[in-house]
Amino acid sequence: MTARFPVAIRKNEGAVHGVTIPDFSNCHSWGETIDHAMMNIVQALGLWVETEFGSGAEVQFEPSTIEALRHDLDFANAIWAYVEVDPSKFDAIKYINPNAQTIYETATASHDAKMIDDFPWGEWRSPQ
Repeated sequence: MTARFPVAIRKNEGAVHGVTIPDFSNCHSWGETIDHAMMNIVQALGLWVETEFGSGAEVQFEPSTIEALRHDLDFANAIWAYVEVDPSKFDAIKYINPNAQTIYETATASHDAKMIDDFPWGEWRSPQ
């Protein structure tokens, strides 16, 4: 079952688009365009979850609403989109040990932008 997580998008004049998933502390990325930034945040989410699993933390897939977040001063002037996440897809990305590569690291060894279909755990959608 997928869950929709709000993504805050901000752009300062003359800068790139910054994106943050508030429900995942310090999960953020950027891109030259909103589309690029949103593809990057899906990849960043995979890295974030892998890091959390690696530290032994339990990851909670419980989304906030945009309404609950939009009054937070940390997200003032943000525009909002969603990332749809399927938590069951993370089962294959469990941390193995510090000396072994995980499936995710092997699949994303390059920092090149990937198509959304390359990330089985989620995709992004604009609010509708």
